[in-house]
Amino acid sequence: MKQRAKEIPKDPNCELFLGYFVISCVSIRVGGYMNDLVLDCLAKLLLEYVPERICPIVEWLLLAEEYRQMGNSKSLHAFEGKVSVVTGAATGMGRQLALGLAKQGARGIALVDVHEEKLKEAASAISTAMGFPSPGVLTITTHVCDVSDRTQVFVTAADVASLHLGQIDALFNNAGIVCANSTEKTTIEEWERVLQVNLFSVLYTTKAFLPYLKKSRQAYVTNTSSMAGIAGFPGQSAYCASKFAVRGITECFMMECLSLHPNIHVCVVHPGMVKTDIFKNCKEYVHDVSDTVNATTLGFTLPKKYRMKNANDLDWMLKAAGSTTAFAAAKQILDGLERKETRILVGTDCKLVDLAIRFAPHGVLRNELVFKTMSFLSFTIPRFVGRKSMYTLFCTVMYYLLVHRRGRR
Repeated sequence: MKQRAKEIPKDPNCELFLGYFVISCVSIRVGGYMNDLVLDCLAKLLLEYVPERICPIVEWLLLAEEYRQMGNSKSLHAFEGKVSVVTGAATGMGRQLALGLAKQGARGIALVDVHEEKLKEAASAISTAMGFPSPGVLTITTHVCDVSDRTQVFVTAADVASLHLGQIDALFNNAGIVCANSTEKTTIEEWERVLQVNLFSVLYTTKAFLPYLKKSRQAYVTNTSSMAGIAGFPGQSAYCASKFAVRGITECFMMECLSLHPNIHVCVVHPGMVKTDIFKNCKEYVHDVSDTVNATTLGFTLPKKYRMKNANDLDWMLKAAGSTTAFAAAKQILDGLERKETRILVGTDCKLVDLAIRFAPHGVLRNELVFKTMSFLSFTIPRFVGRKSMYTLFCTVMYYLLVHRRGRR
């Protein structure tokens, strides 16, 4: 290795960049976002050229990866034998969460949604996927409930407890709606509706199910915020406000449970652009946002056919730019809960936003050139090599700029 290093002329800047690239790759693998084979090839190819001062960091990250793999090999199945309540369970992530819980060996699942027909279809699909389990193996109950109505929520909680013999171990607050309009044009009624469904439903269900969760040996409360609960986005002020509030109430409750209810693990979930029908399901709240979602805020011009004028345009953008399916999102959430994570970022796009808003909030909010470029690449790359490649490159550049350039100063 030493003999080969002497034969190759060294460029300190190139050497450092390669070093930070290796660190980025390893750290992403520790988070579970890179294939083992890719990591091994990169490590063998690049570690020879990593500066000595960076080697300890790489070795530490590789050790962390070994511990992560050891932890994953135990197959914990945290929800085996437990009874879970899932709101918004008729479609999308909620439905996939319920299916994932069933596959983990749940004793019971209470599906809660306002759409009765879709709720029955979801229950039937889960039963079919599980091979029509016999009574006593898995109990699936459906509960038609508008989670924005306090009275209905408390009645539903009593009904769930009755049907599942008082056992409730996990609550997934997944129900939500979206409103697309500028802050100026969003009506007061729309604001109230979004806050009732997205925010107050979390408060109602937590209050209603808490007495039962306190009795569980190990309980879970999982509240779904959003990527819009990390950073603001044009044309979604009501939605962003509700999701920031969900994040706030969850983090407060999480810390309170450390002393008041240590048996309850609380987690906030931030999904990125997950491929669901949320815009189609909320057509009455989706308006023309072409005056705010355009080349000025995105950094590139959308096709004429899709200029963010209605729900179909926004649905197209979600499906075109989104890189995470509902199934993949549900799997990430359940895997994170098994590891007792308190904050789960779903999708590489959400992780990019989280890193960007931390490292350079002014650049994000003022939409400087570098972030316009990132926005464009984030929109186009999924069709070719995927966002994971961009995430790796982003981490590499940030390590290099923040550590190397700051060190030179």
